Amino acid sequence: MAALEQLGYVESGSDPADARRKHLRVTERGYEMVAIGRQTFDALRERWAKELEPGQLELVEDALRRLAANRA
Repeated sequence: MAALEQLGYVESGSDPADARRKHLRVTERGYEMVAIGRQTFDALRERWAKELEPGQLELVEDALRRLAANRA
């Protein structure tokens, strides 16, 4: 979380009711980066859709989903 704070994507603060708890807030910069990431992914997916044979994109996406699920 410290790296996200250093990059300005989130801000943290203390909970006045519980010192063990931290509040996180996504900053405007954080939301901008999410939008940039979404646009980048959408452009990449569109390029893959043009380059791959029909049905292959779905296989790639399924494989990526499985890899991501196994990473957790």
